[in-house]
Amino acid sequence: MELTGSLESYFRDEVDLACKQEGLPEGSPTQPYLVGLLAAYAAQPIEDRPLGLKLLNAMGASPRERRTHLRSVGDTSLFVCGFWGESLGRGLVDVFSFLSMEPACRSLIRPETAAALATQGPGTDPAATISHRAMAGADPVCEMALSIFCSVLGATAGNLGLMLLATGGVFVAGGIAPRILSYLQKGAFREAFDRKGRLHTMVEKLPAYVVTHPQPGLLGAAKVAMSR
Repeated sequence: MELTGSLESYFRDEVDLACKQEGLPEGSPTQPYLVGLLAAYAAQPIEDRPLGLKLLNAMGASPRERRTHLRSVGDTSLFVCGFWGESLGRGLVDVFSFLSMEPACRSLIRPETAAALATQGPGTDPAATISHRAMAGADPVCEMALSIFCSVLGATAGNLGLMLLATGGVFVAGGIAPRILSYLQKGAFREAFDRKGRLHTMVEKLPAYVVTHPQPGLLGAAKVAMSR
């Protein structure tokens, strides 16, 4: 990638475009902060150590060092997912695939996991396989993938909450969130949600919820119908 201007101008254009595509209001006070954050991160030297190996080392560090290392892993994964979102369109499955391409992680994948993911056909769900084995502690790479996924999800939810000033809370809905609720409650999601630099005190006041009802759309429609 060749830049014709500064990093700040490049990211300003990208953030403006992203806001327009998502239908978000222009001129949000958080946009300059986000532009500065991206530009500062992009200016840092690139570390050659695989992301999966960094996460593995972080999990084995002392509690104080683990927090610092996990913050670095979360920032890196969010930056990567932000720029190559199309390659991570399937979320958890593609994060696992990304990790499995690294030799340091590939050797850690359990044979049972590989066999289950190789099975294709009606009713098979690779995301469910990865999440179930991660929550059961049956595969370290599945755990890495789910941890990164939760961190990216939390950071993204926090960004939206800050941009929209969602004082009533951020509601996470969808098929996977209720199934990994116990993992989201471990702290990686909330830690990434709150990590917003100088604005962290504002984000820390925003509650976050996971919608567990299987049909929230129908539930809302029924409530509206009953009120008429």
